[in-house]
Amino acid sequence: MDARTTARRLAFALVAVAAFFLLLEGALGAVGLAARWWLRLRAPEPAAGVGAVLACLGDSVTFGLGADTDRAYPAVLGEGLPGERVVNLGQPGYNTARVAEVLDGWLAQAGPRGPTRALLLVGFNDCAHLPGLVSARAGRARPARDVLRRTRTWRALTQVLRRFGPAPGASWRPTGPVAAADPGPDLARCQGAIAAGLDRIETLCDGAGVALSLLTYPEPAGVTSDPARITGAVNGLLVREAEARRLPLLDLRPCMAAREAAGSPTFYNTDGIHMSAEGYAAMAACVAASLEPG
Repeated sequence: MDARTTARRLAFALVAVAAFFLLLEGALGAVGLAARWWLRLRAPEPAAGVGAVLACLGDSVTFGLGADTDRAYPAVLGEGLPGERVVNLGQPGYNTARVAEVLDGWLAQAGPRGPTRALLLVGFNDCAHLPGLVSARAGRARPARDVLRRTRTWRALTQVLRRFGPAPGASWRPTGPVAAADPGPDLARCQGAIAAGLDRIETLCDGAGVALSLLTYPEPAGVTSDPARITGAVNGLLVREAEARRLPLLDLRPCMAAREAAGSPTFYNTDGIHMSAEGYAAMAACVAASLEPG
């Protein structure tokens, strides 16, 4: 086989791989659009004759990923709040800006039957794709790798690996001497994205007379996985934003840590952020303990 034939075959293989990757990206994009359409259909209709409504806004943790949706924290919370309807508006994979869109659509649909107060837990998906926050250790900057991290294919593969990979606390990175990562620039990007989304959400809530409170993400004990590091960084940003905006903050970390220590080690799934039905029940109890009467 001469060099020219080898080069042609190599070029064909590269083109085939690139074409497959583009087709996969397109397919995942179409699946995402279909999922968003389905999630809009499943959004609860405003109920007539209901007084106080509490809207739970957020991402997959609010949605209840990892357990049945009727065991998500908003559903369990609603069981203990008589006279107040709790609505789960959580959407898996949504960042703060997308959650603001959900709130905007819900307020337009609900009109005067909309929420009187809202609980907001967001930020993880604003930061999950940023390489400086994905690992506490990194080598030299690699622009090509950073671009790859932003693709749907990379994110889908990462979620599969985290779902079926090692248990929380297991290292996702090779051991050995590597240069420490500087998370500063990406942390600033993350904070900017969260702040911009919060600006929109605050404006919507103020205009509709909705009392807004922020939540922090529960943090599993002893976990050093990438999602756990991101959660810790995001919680720090949420505390800072709540203080700067003078928004009520329901810091769930102490309560959840106490319940995890006294309860079951099965609160969290293998990814270290989503929970079992038992974990979401504990989360609902912690929210209820911190929530002022409506």
